[in-house]
Amino acid sequence: MDTKQRVSDLETILSEYITQNTLAQRRFEAESKQFREEMLAFREEMLAFREAIQRDTQALKDEMRAFKDEMRAFKDEMRDFKDEMNAFKDRVELNIKENNKQWGALANKLGTIVEDLIFPASRPVIESVFGVALQHLSMRVVRRKENLREEFDVVAYSEKQVFLIEVKSTPRFDYLSDFVDRKTDIFRQLFPEYASLTLVPIFASISVSDDFVPAATNRRVFVMAYREWEYMDILNAKEILSQS
Repeated sequence: MDTKQRVSDLETILSEYITQNTLAQRRFEAESKQFREEMLAFREEMLAFREAIQRDTQALKDEMRAFKDEMRAFKDEMRDFKDEMNAFKDRVELNIKENNKQWGALANKLGTIVEDLIFPASRPVIESVFGVALQHLSMRVVRRKENLREEFDVVAYSEKQVFLIEVKSTPRFDYLSDFVDRKTDIFRQLFPEYASLTLVPIFASISVSDDFVPAATNRRVFVMAYREWEYMDILNAKEILSQS
């Protein structure tokens, strides 16, 4: 092959190379442009997503702040409600005490202290304090035997004990002495059927003075009265029972 022919072939090869290279460059530029556009679109999407996240996060923060404020307000309302309920409870307890005082005063005035207050409370108080089940409970029990006669305000008995309750609207020390020294002895004489039972003397009233309870305790007599005007109870049960 002569030189002219070889030059011609080289020119042809070079021309094809240039053509192919040009096409490849254009294809690369086109793909690069498309990639940049896609990346730009992706960046815009990410920015939009970030802004959406920020908006949602702020909205959530606002909602949580509002919820927190609502819960704080609710807590304040509950505290106020609790204070109101405590105040109402105090008023109710005060009214109960005042009603008990008024009822006690009225019962004393009308002379119905046994029927209205002491007798209805006797069973639950005795059974609760002494841990027994009463088999019988009577009010205003009168017993005669030859020339001996006596009336007892409340008499109750369980399996092993007989409870004798003396009721006075105005407790006095001479009433206490008469109850211990005379009336319990007469009870034993008039009720020989209870000889095997332990006699439990109880002095009952609406209220008693502070010095009356220790005096009764020294005579081993239980005192039943209102405890702080809330409920009827044996005021010196712990002191006497602890000596047994």
